[in-house]
Amino acid sequence: MAKKDGKPGRFKQILETYRLTKRSDPRIGWILLGIFIGILAVFVVLGFIFGLLIYLVPLGIATGLLVATIVFGRRAEASAYSQIEGQPGAAGAVLRSLRSGWFVTEQPVALNKHQDCVWRVVGRPGVILVSEGPSSRVEHMLVNERKRTARFVPEIEIIEIQSGNDAGQIRLPKLNR
Repeated sequence: MAKKDGKPGRFKQILETYRLTKRSDPRIGWILLGIFIGILAVFVVLGFIFGLLIYLVPLGIATGLLVATIVFGRRAEASAYSQIEGQPGAAGAVLRSLRSGWFVTEQPVALNKHQDCVWRVVGRPGVILVSEGPSSRVEHMLVNERKRTARFVPEIEIIEIQSGNDAGQIRLPKLNR
């Protein structure tokens, strides 16, 4: 039976994530299988040693699946960041994945002809301006946006963050932290 809202099911989402991850990390299947089998082997050996095989095998299967899922999630996230890194709007995509409590603008608040941009994020710490592009080109955009934002919210702290690969900039995978 097909879903009425057009969204893929959970299994299809996991399969698609696996395919995307395998593109940049071709050994992901072997790594996950090795983790699962290694953890299961440890639990089986412990089951033989202590005479609790009937209890430790299901526990080993569950633990192996849990650890493999955690490793898969981290490697999939790293793969996604490596695939979008360097593209215009990558910082905005990462900022939109922030947990609740943050408001991120749909469009950049400042943009230039080189497609360098500044994003505005509002949360409990205040207003955060996140730039995307080389620091030499976005510094002026950050200063202008800081002045513009300070006119509307004069008593709120405004934090500036530069994302990118240059010195003094925050790399894309660390941006959502």
